[in-house]
Amino acid sequence: MKRDLRPLLSVLLLVLAACAPEPGSAPAAVAAADFELPDINPASSSYGKNVRLSTLWEGRGVVLNFMASWCMPCRIELPALQAIHASGDARIVWVAADEGAGTEDLMALVRSSGLTLPLLYAAPDRVSELARAYTSDVLPSTYLIDADGKIRQLISGARPEEEFRRAIADSLIEKA
Repeated sequence: MKRDLRPLLSVLLLVLAACAPEPGSAPAAVAAADFELPDINPASSSYGKNVRLSTLWEGRGVVLNFMASWCMPCRIELPALQAIHASGDARIVWVAADEGAGTEDLMALVRSSGLTLPLLYAAPDRVSELARAYTSDVLPSTYLIDADGKIRQLISGARPEEEFRRAIADSLIEKA
């Protein structure tokens, strides 16, 4: 005799959904870990330099996005992040933190997409350090860090431009 497990699975999904953190949530006022990595994007104004994250959040905050070239959701949200960066509405930095095969695919993505925002490369020996500091296990993961270096919001997974803009306005732009 076969039992219909759908009602049990439905209840289990509801329980799991109730226990899940709210989308886009972050612990209140958690200090962002500072790090320094090289910018490998030839179209970026900081190309060839080591970029320290804290210099980016000073003054108005920064949008820190962890990605990988093989990650399809990362590729999907790239135009949204590039548009916000190009408009000057927020400082955005991409961190390539899971490029085990090196930078060849990553650079092909940069060339084909017209990316101009800083692209910081975490070599394999730095990836575990970043993974400990920024614990999301989803790619892409986007951290909104305020001008005081506090993580105000974590966005897991790809989002459309309008959602990013709303999150930036809610988390990084000072209210009058």
